[in-house]
Amino acid sequence: MLLNLLGAALISFGVFIIFLAIEGKAADQTVMGILLAGIGLMYVGWKLLTLPVETDFFLKKTVGLITAAVGFFFAFGFPSTMSYQGKYHLGMVHVAVLFGLTFLVFGAWLLLFG
Repeated sequence: MLLNLLGAALISFGVFIIFLAIEGKAADQTVMGILLAGIGLMYVGWKLLTLPVETDFFLKKTVGLITAAVGFFFAFGFPSTMSYQGKYHLGMVHVAVLFGLTFLVFGAWLLLFG
């Protein structure tokens, strides 16, 4: 299950760096390199994520539901703290989105396909 979690982390990190590259004001060649790196990370993450997991069916569904709920909160609920954190502490919002995407991908995969 640890390799599956690593795969989910690679997928979410690939999505996250593509998001930051598009959001930033980088040159086109830099963004293209980051885009290719992000796609590569997502491919390797998908290969790791689809490895078989040897656990009980009910345990996989329960862990998937809890992990997806926590990931959804981190990815979509926690970043609303931007309104009261101020402009100097926004780095933690990006970290929360990265962890949230990781947990959301892993939990949704366990819930739907595990």
